[in-house]
Amino acid sequence: MIRLPTKFFLSAAICGLLAGCPPNDCDVHALGLEKVGEGAVDCGHARTGEAEADPVNACAVEAFQADRPFVRSLDRTGFDSLVTITLLSDGSELSLLFRDSAPCGGTNCAPVIDEAQCLGPFVVTSDEGDVVMCVDTGPRERVCN
Repeated sequence: MIRLPTKFFLSAAICGLLAGCPPNDCDVHALGLEKVGEGAVDCGHARTGEAEADPVNACAVEAFQADRPFVRSLDRTGFDSLVTITLLSDGSELSLLFRDSAPCGGTNCAPVIDEAQCLGPFVVTSDEGDVVMCVDTGPRERVCN
């Protein structure tokens, strides 16, 4: 009989309770790339308002205007969590993936990802340069929890 140390079981239990352990990390950018498929332009993942977001946004605008598939992820600080908004396109339709690192308002729940259709996509010029935006979104559907 193999005896595993009590520490192993405590770590596993704590990991399960905190829900911050694999496999449920809900990697929103990877999910976007998987949904769009091979051949999509990976525009990258950056924090909104940082200089690193400029080339990420420029890439998405270029791909959007050329009707090419792409994935772009931007992090924003929410009230009590980190929110990542991933815009993905298969070349004709656009969708948004919303990842919330703490959907219950605290650290005792796992991240979730919801998906919604991007309605009325357009390019707007802002302080952050040109950015692909949506006039509105369709209903959200949970795709990872």
